[in-house]
Order: sequence, then structure tokens, then C-alpha cells
Amino acid sequence: MVQVIGILAMPLGWIMRIGYQLTGSYGLAILFFAVVAKVITFPLTLSMQKNSIRLLEIQPMLEHIRRAHYGDKARINEEQYLLYKQQKYSPLSGLIPLFIQFLLLFGMVNVIYNPTRHIPELLDYLFLGIDLSVAQTKFPSIIVFPFLSGLSNYALCLVQNRLNPAQRRMRFWSKWGMSLIMIAFSIYFPLVTPGGIGLYWLYSNSLGIAAAFIANAMYPAQKFVSADLLKPPPKISHDELVKARKLHKHQHVIEQAALERFYSHPDKHKLMFYAVSGGQFKYYSEIIEYILNNTDIIVHYVTNDPNDKLLENSSERLQAYYVGEKKAITFMMNLRTVAMVVMTVPNLQQFHIKRSVVDTDIEYVYTWHHFTSLIMLREGAVDHFDTVFCVGPHQIEEIRKTEQFYNLRKKQLVKTGYGQMDMLMRLHTEKFNKNSLPQILIAPSWATNGLFDSCLDEIVRQLSDCPYQLVIRPHPEYCKRFPDKWNNIVKRYNDHAIIDSDFSSQDSIYKSDALVTDWSNIAYEFAFCTKRPVIFINTPQKIMNSEYKKLGIEPLDKILRSEIGENIDIDKLHNLPEILVDMLTNGERYRDSIEQAIDKWLFYPGRSGEAGGRYIINRLTNATVGIYLLAQGVKSVNALNS
Repeated sequence: MVQVIGILAMPLGWIMRIGYQLTGSYGLAILFFAVVAKVITFPLTLSMQKNSIRLLEIQPMLEHIRRAHYGDKARINEEQYLLYKQQKYSPLSGLIPLFIQFLLLFGMVNVIYNPTRHIPELLDYLFLGIDLSVAQTKFPSIIVFPFLSGLSNYALCLVQNRLNPAQRRMRFWSKWGMSLIMIAFSIYFPLVTPGGIGLYWLYSNSLGIAAAFIANAMYPAQKFVSADLLKPPPKISHDELVKARKLHKHQHVIEQAALERFYSHPDKHKLMFYAVSGGQFKYYSEIIEYILNNTDIIVHYVTNDPNDKLLENSSERLQAYYVGEKKAITFMMNLRTVAMVVMTVPNLQQFHIKRSVVDTDIEYVYTWHHFTSLIMLREGAVDHFDTVFCVGPHQIEEIRKTEQFYNLRKKQLVKTGYGQMDMLMRLHTEKFNKNSLPQILIAPSWATNGLFDSCLDEIVRQLSDCPYQLVIRPHPEYCKRFPDKWNNIVKRYNDHAIIDSDFSSQDSIYKSDALVTDWSNIAYEFAFCTKRPVIFINTPQKIMNSEYKKLGIEPLDKILRSEIGENIDIDKLHNLPEILVDMLTNGERYRDSIEQAIDKWLFYPGRSGEAGGRYIINRLTNATVGIYLLAQGVKSVNALNS
């Protein structure tokens, strides 16, 4: 390192000598060097400004990665690296100017400790009455350069925190943690080194402020990103902090009590359902209801959501437990006294949720939280499950071809159908009524390039003069991931449509006469439930499994678009009113087509709870269940799957 700095000092010394020859002043020679150094490194400052803007642009995607793979640091790092590469963003670019600044500083230390080696003609070391060749440990210099160096560094940090797009969004300690260290260092270092170092640092910081303003003027962040992304994070008040700490402590107490209750329960062969949020119960409800109504089996329901309503409605037969996301990682790995785990969370064993290392005999069952293809899940999403409850024949074909292609062990594939669909069909039958005006539901996926972000304005414009009642319903993930965007949508369209963000209600789904969407799975729930058609806007498709094409299967997401509705390109939205008129006029034609799609693609409509429940009962009770089913007049527990 000493040799590197010695080599670096040679060109720095040449610049210093040129400055001295031009000015005849040691102090001005240092200024000349600082100016030359700042001009040479300005492209890096500009690059850092651009990089900060790019970071803001990809921030929503980074937040999605952190939420999607919570607890799996390796996977998060891998996904972030791929995103950075795809978006041409370098997280290290912000460190390069700092690294170069330190190199220049240590090179300057070498020059200033040996000034006559580089400037042979140098005779006078005084500048403003201060000897720049000695350490600044005596009055009056002790209150000049060290103080000014620290003050200028503080000013530089203040300017950077206000101007740099990425730093503007940081919280206080994130912005000022490293800054305070640099300020302290910029005061201490000039105290123990020759005065020329303190003067150089003063010059460098002052020129850095000017460079920051110039870079911000050349690439203003507000020109490239929305004002919402530039807003600093809201300050957390003392009361909010105290409240958060109390809540965390309360949740920890509940969690510990739940874990003790779970393992102290006398049931040593538990049937466990696992949910990451309160909204997932709807995917299990049909199966759980069938088991509770037809057996004495106790259902143990573990949820990561402290606000899950099931925690308040726990009963002797349906035991609910709160286990937080972080604790769930070790809880699942050390799972015992459990015979079967049923879950809608894919990618078992790949990310933070692992199979138990304590009890390797547990059967893991995956049940789908959407109707369509493996294309909507990441590669290998169901590979480590023992059993998969399949919605329709397309999923069986996809899984079997995947097993064959990758030489995977065969899983137990059970024909069950789709519980969410059954529930919606029942609700529609119970609550169906005729609208005074045709109701058009606009409900897309949460994808960043989906309908909301690409063509909502044009859709509303085309339909605003038509005799329809418009309803805009977001995907829950869109509200969670992009709250600012959703708030803007609410403000823009509140006078033109009903805004439905009540996710506890399905009214807008089964009361609408037609649906406009992109690639959202709500299309199949709506069409199969109401027997009414869908208009699909051809936005770019969200493909989670990039390896899917290797299987040689056409995804059901594409096949069904022509069976249950109509496709329309974004540049042909002017045809939207005409298509809707045809749909509403010829409803019976679409109804027949949708009923044929149900018969073709959905197992056991209205009986998914029975199909899944019987499989679970059979696995848990074996011979006992045979006696029960014979009493019900059923010859075999597998009758539904024969």
C-alpha cells in the first residue's frame, strides 16, 4: 500500500509543482491541485447522481423482492443482484468517489510531508500566516484549518443529503451515520498532519459542494422520477415509537404463548394449516369446513398475521396460533408432533420456509391460491411438496411433465378443484340481483406494467360516456406495494367510478355484468362464478417461471382468454364500447362457452372441500375413515378421484 501511494504521489506532485509555478504560493498550489482533481473526478460525481436516480426508479421492485423473500437473505441478495444487472444499476458506484477521495488524500499526505521532493523550488510554506508544513497542534492554526475543514465537511454532507435523490429518502441515522464519522475525521486528521492537508480538505469539500449543485442542475431528480418517490420517509414520532415497541412486545408474548400451547396440545399427529396472512383462510375454508363437519379431527391453524380474525374465533376443534414471520423460519424447520402440513405458500425448501429437519415423515400438501398455470409460480415452486391439490387437468399435466423433464420424484396429485371458486359460486347464487345499470368491473393484476399503469386513463375515457356503472377494484398487492399510485388513482377517478378497495367483500365481483382486466386470476373467478364474460387487455404478461417454455405446454392463462371472453390490444381500446355492447347483448353465447370451460378445466365444481377433505381424512385416519365413509354410502375414499 505504501508503494502504491508513493507511485500515486508522483503525478500529484507534478500537478502541485505546476500550480506552484503558476501562482508562486504553496497554499494556492494546493487549491490548483484541488480544482484539477475535482474536474477530473466530476464525471464520477455525475455518475453518482444518475445512479441515485436509477435507485429511486427501481425502489418499488426492491421492496417487492424483500417482501417476497422475507427471511431468506441469500435469495434476496441473488434477486437484487439480478435486478441491478437488468436495470444497469451499480450499488458500488456511490463508493467510488469516496475511495478516490481517500486515495487523493493519502497521496497528498505523501506530497505535503515531502514537499521539496516534488517542488524543489519551494521556499515559503506560509499561507495566511500559517505554516503549512507542520502539524496543526498550536494556536492559532488549531482553530483555523481543522475547524474550517470540519465545517466545510458538514456543509458538504448537508448539501448531499438535500440534493442527492437517494439520500433524500433515507432516515436521519441512515443519512448522518457515516457523515458524522467523516466530519469527526476531517477535524481530527488536520490536527495531526501538516497544515497543507487541512487546507486541501477545506478546498476539496468546498469544491464538492459546487460539484453537487452542478450535477443536480444537469440531472435534476424531479425530471426523471415522480415527486412521491422524492419525498423523505415520514418521521416516526416518540409516541409512535413507544406504541410500536409495546405492540412488538405484546405480539412476542402472544407468540410465545401460542408456541407453548401448540406443543403442549395432546394431539401428537396434528393436521396443520399454515398461512402467511389473514386473507389466506378463504383458500382453506371449504376443506376445513368439510373436515370439521364430518370428523372429530382437530385443525391446527398457524398464521403469521397477528391481526388474523381466526385468532379471535379459535375453538376447541379449530385451534389458531400466531407465529410471526421471523419465528416461523425456525418453527417450521423444527416442526414436530405434526402428521400433515397444508399450505398455499409455494417454493417450500427453496426460500425461508423449509421442511422439518426434526420430523422427516411429515406430509407437505400444496393447495393453489389461483386457478391457472405453473407459469405464475417460480421454477421449482412445488417440487419439494409430497402432495399437490390440483384445480384442474392442466395442473396435473404441467406437474407431470415437469417431473419427467427434470427427473424429479413423482408427487401425489389429488383432483380437488378450487375452494375459492366454490365459495364465490355460492355467494353469487345467494346474492345475485339485477343492476339498474350494467356494472363494469375494472380489476387488473398488481404488475407494474399492468392495466393500471399502462391504459386505465384510456379505458375510463372510452367508457365514461356509456350508460354503465364503472367499478375500479385493485389487487391487494397493488395497494400494498404502490400506495402512492393507488391514492392518485382514487383521486383521479373518484368522480367517474365506484372505488372498491374492501377486500373483505366480494360484492363487486359477483354483482358485475362484465369484467375488464389484464392477466389477473380474478378473470376466472369472475367468469366461472357469474357465467359472465371478460375483456382481456393485452398488457405484457407477468411470467414468474422463465423455464416454462421448455415443457412445451401452452399456458392455460392464454388458452382461456378466448374461451371466456375477448382480447383487445392497448392501441385498439377505441373498440372497447362496441365489444361491451356485444357482450351484454349476447350474454347467453358467452354463458354457454364459460360453462363448457368449467366442465373442461375445473375438477368437481362446488365440491372441492369434499374432495380435499376426504383425501386428508384418509391419510390421517386410514382404516377408521373407511368405516365412516361406508356409513355415508361411499365405497371408497378415492371415489371423487377415480
